[in-house]
Amino acid sequence: MRFVVFLLSLVFTICFTRVVAQEYPDFGYYRVDKHGETGQIEKYKRLEYGFKLPSVLSTRIDNFFIGAKSGINPFDPEHIDFRVHFYAPNGEKTTCFGFYYKPFKPVLRTEGLEPSKYINEYQSDTTSFPWRVRFAPNQVGIWKMDVEIIQGTKTYQLVKGEQIECVSSNHKGYLSISASGSDQDRWMYYSETKEPFFAVTNNISSAGACTYLPSQVNRHVQGLKELIAAGGNFTRFELAGQAALPDWPIHDNYIGKMDEMMGFDRMLEQCEKDGVYFTLFRHHVEVSDLNEWDPIKWSTNSYRIAFDLKSVEEYFTNEEVLKWQRNNLRYLFARWGYSPNMAFYSYSEVDRWYSKLMADTEDGSDFNDGGTMSEDEAASMLIKWIADQQQFIDSALNKHTLFVHSHATPYDRELKGKGGFFELSDVVALHNYGETKDINFKKRYDQIEKFWDKYRKPVMMEEIGPSKIAMYCCSGIEYHNSIWSTAMMGDFGTGMDWWWDGGIHDFGYYKDLKALAQFFEGVDLRSGQFHPQKWENNELAVDGSEFARKNRLIENYALVNESKDQVVGWVHNASYYWRNLGQTNECMNHLITSTTAESKPCYFAIDEDGFPYDFNEYACIPRVYNDVYHHEVLTGFEGFTDNYSKEGAQAIKYETDNLNFEISGLKKSTMKLLKSKRHWYKIEFYSTVAGENTQVPVATFTQILMTSSSGKLSPIAPTMNAEHPDYSYKIVYLGYKKESEIKP
Repeated sequence: MRFVVFLLSLVFTICFTRVVAQEYPDFGYYRVDKHGETGQIEKYKRLEYGFKLPSVLSTRIDNFFIGAKSGINPFDPEHIDFRVHFYAPNGEKTTCFGFYYKPFKPVLRTEGLEPSKYINEYQSDTTSFPWRVRFAPNQVGIWKMDVEIIQGTKTYQLVKGEQIECVSSNHKGYLSISASGSDQDRWMYYSETKEPFFAVTNNISSAGACTYLPSQVNRHVQGLKELIAAGGNFTRFELAGQAALPDWPIHDNYIGKMDEMMGFDRMLEQCEKDGVYFTLFRHHVEVSDLNEWDPIKWSTNSYRIAFDLKSVEEYFTNEEVLKWQRNNLRYLFARWGYSPNMAFYSYSEVDRWYSKLMADTEDGSDFNDGGTMSEDEAASMLIKWIADQQQFIDSALNKHTLFVHSHATPYDRELKGKGGFFELSDVVALHNYGETKDINFKKRYDQIEKFWDKYRKPVMMEEIGPSKIAMYCCSGIEYHNSIWSTAMMGDFGTGMDWWWDGGIHDFGYYKDLKALAQFFEGVDLRSGQFHPQKWENNELAVDGSEFARKNRLIENYALVNESKDQVVGWVHNASYYWRNLGQTNECMNHLITSTTAESKPCYFAIDEDGFPYDFNEYACIPRVYNDVYHHEVLTGFEGFTDNYSKEGAQAIKYETDNLNFEISGLKKSTMKLLKSKRHWYKIEFYSTVAGENTQVPVATFTQILMTSSSGKLSPIAPTMNAEHPDYSYKIVYLGYKKESEIKP
């Protein structure tokens, strides 16, 4: 057996290790990526080298970790600057930075053990090649690689002219945007194939105190696989201090985060394997003490502690702090920024960042924030800080990553042309939580249109979901209605539900994405310059001396192309939403009618160690952890804006009710005797129910219709009841013909 191991080691050394024998005989490197056996790399795929440095450098790096004065910090480019230059076939030069790397082995054992004795940890591993570089070539042909290290006044030229052959692949390239001034700019596209990109998505983000321990990484990867199986192609990861953010809890030594970074490596590899793009976002909690469930906050901020910062303002202005923030960016982009699948880098809910700079901020912090600024002054400071971070990423790191920043609640500055965070964003990101009946038809739709009109950039509804997560223990109808409606709002895809680990994956609701993904296959929203519209049957009725809207029964959302010959849409019976299910859903009725909050816990589906909670009939009951956020009562919502119906959901019957809904903006028919023009369309309805055949039209409801003189089409609403409360549909133009020619 020892002889076999020796032979394998010898083969590895011969095939994969290159040694420069002249000046530094103890330097070596090898191809880490799985394509290294052939010497080739596929276009846009990860090329990775491992490096063993000359002992004159590696010994001093080892000394750093034991605190010796002669040590040099591998995370400080002023101590050691590792540069790898890649030369494309056309001569273009790209410089990537080498990063220090330490391997770990995930160990997860639960079988036969009591929960208190579960093993859920990373065990330290070893490597002779602790420096890595990652790169994704974007041109087919022969590339060349040079490697140099700058240490003090000395430059070590370690590799010169290494050749790498890049071959074609099936990767579609980066996600890209356009600025044509037309509705095509609503939709992103793949840089390589130019195909339109429509995001089928939800968040797979970190949750509260959860880290990237093996159990939680397994859970994330499982969530990714479920999303992929449902047709998903986009998601969002939190670059959290409790997870893979390098500079927490120590700002200048990332060695303690190497295990968590390996966890994120695994998630990124899953995205690359299955063609999933993602946003990597930073969280406002880094300068906030509001979220007690999150260990990352201003009181534990690594820069506040290391530099004894007296105010949040210093976090954004202290030059030494800014230097180390750039070093942190350099490291994380060296490790992950190579990947074309990392579509966006983001700062999330930035208004909660700058609120800490304001004079009247009170968030319960034990520290003196020292805020003295007005809202505009605070925003201006943070805008400059983010712009500087972006400039460093763009120029110093040579990355193709787009930027997307978001507000918790956008304020007037964004709409008044004073300059805001959305001007720094390539895509506008919105957050909109809630569960009133109007949440989609009014709030989300109107917000998307408002910011599209202002910025003419793709709009991403990147965080949605109910404020009251307990409803997901009883029904997924709120999730279902939200993904279908937001997909028809001119959003860049489906709205991204936040509660992936508290409802939609634990209860299987994510499967509803499959029908949606299938429905949009082959629909080119970008080339067709599709634009959104909505319709409701909202006649006003007089109730005594007050006006009150009749209970809305039908909502229709549609995307119409510029040439007016194609429509995709979604129509639903609006009386089927969570609040009206109390009549027929015992679990929902329990949540709505109970007056004791403690009787209905339901929140995160994992405990602080990343293990699943147990479930019972009505709620998600934790085994050991976090009792604070579970208590909620679903009451109220009976006001004017909610249209709550005490009668509950009301079925619509196609054969007898003969209710119409409308699509507008189509070709106008005229009825003049001698010059009549009648424009005909066909509408076909599709099931949206997971597990059913959602690709074949429901023939029962197919209709051939003529538009009105104003260009409206008025199909008869299909049967929409508890079994099928909604349908998607496609409309195609049949032409200008006489009635006798078009009717069967």
